[in-house]
Amino acid sequence: MCVTAATALTAVSAGASVGGSVFSAQGQMRAASDAAANSFAAALTNAQMQIEAARANAAAAEEAARANAEGSIAIAGLNAEAERTAALLNVNAINETAAATMRIAESNALRFDTAAAATAAAGEAEEARRRLRSQFILADQRARYGASGVTMEGSPLEVLAFSAGQEELEALTIRHNTGMRVNDLTMQGAATRLEGSLEVQQFGTRARNLLADAVLRGETGTRAARIAGLTEIDNARTGGRARMADAYASVQGMLANASAGAAGTLAAGRASATSTLISGLTQAAQTAGSYALAEMPRGTRGSARKSFHFANSRGASSGMDV
Repeated sequence: MCVTAATALTAVSAGASVGGSVFSAQGQMRAASDAAANSFAAALTNAQMQIEAARANAAAAEEAARANAEGSIAIAGLNAEAERTAALLNVNAINETAAATMRIAESNALRFDTAAAATAAAGEAEEARRRLRSQFILADQRARYGASGVTMEGSPLEVLAFSAGQEELEALTIRHNTGMRVNDLTMQGAATRLEGSLEVQQFGTRARNLLADAVLRGETGTRAARIAGLTEIDNARTGGRARMADAYASVQGMLANASAGAAGTLAAGRASATSTLISGLTQAAQTAGSYALAEMPRGTRGSARKSFHFANSRGASSGMDV
């Protein structure tokens, strides 16, 4: 059978229609693939940025907490040193007061010691004078008895003995009274020294307690600042881990949405490309059928046209054209 020019044109037209449909479908698939890849790449980049931002925020929060903790500890140390310095100044003042108190007590005690020594010397002199007076009195009595011719027997001797005893008693009384006064003054001096010593001991106890309290307060403040700083750092780390967990959860959701969106884009592109191919094939088949009917003998065109329309109707009922 001879191929006419119309038949050749029909073949060329059908092939061009099919080729255009294939090219268009390929373009649609490439566009859908590129769009899906770009969308997923953008989502991945955004996810990486969110992760890095969360990591940077966590690191910054921990660093800030560490800086605050170090500052708090440094301030606590300065406060402790200030309290210790103030306590030392107070201790020095207390020690000076204690030394002054001891000097006053020693001065008062020395006055009592001096008074005791002076009283003892005066008592000894008074006792010596009394004994010397007794000797003169007894000598005078002997002289008088001798001048009167009375012998030193009997009553005159008893009188002299009694007088000597009385004079000795007076001398001993002076010694006793002097000793009592000296002992009283000595006791007062010792009591003054003891009172001063006790006051100095009290001052020393107060100074030691003051310094110990200052050191304890300083150590307590520093320890509390260290504990608070460690707690702040731990809280910052916990918050950073929570932010990282939230960021990972957000990124997972974002990537899931991006993946679903890319899959939807690819599916839509594939459906559009399939529709384009089907449309192209249908158009080519219609074009080829029309030219084939035109080339058939007139007697056979009726049955061929019926068959062609029947095939088209089946294709339309199935969702595609022949």
